[in-house]
Amino acid sequence: MKNSLFRKQLFTVCKICFEKFFDTEEREKSKANLEATLKFQQKLFGNIEFVGELYRRKILPQSTLISVFESLLGMSAVNELLDDFIMEGAVNLMNKIGDNFESNIKTGKKNNEESKKSFDKIIDRFTWAMELEGEEIISNRIKLLIKNMF
Repeated sequence: MKNSLFRKQLFTVCKICFEKFFDTEEREKSKANLEATLKFQQKLFGNIEFVGELYRRKILPQSTLISVFESLLGMSAVNELLDDFIMEGAVNLMNKIGDNFESNIKTGKKNNEESKKSFDKIIDRFTWAMELEGEEIISNRIKLLIKNMF
């Protein structure tokens, strides 16, 4: 299954769908009305739920999961902005796979040091977002979600 055509195509389709969430045109369309916003949010959370399930079933590699978190937290070239929906998606993903992710990093042997650094960066980014004071980058609701996640 590791080198199967199905797996490669699944990753390609997921990557394309995932990158649509960070396209500025798509974001502007979703902000047009309440229905479009809810549809955008439902698609985003569904995609994130799917990514989490793939990781839990050991289909998605850890390196891909790290890049997903970096995109969601505004730490990559794909996405450099923080948004309430996307931050909430990152919190939902961490709630879903956080225990598995942390234990795999602590017990994993290959790329262990790099994975630990990446995991620490992700946790630091969550902490940074939670501690933002006075700046309206993310809402208080998201800050509370992050606090509950920890």
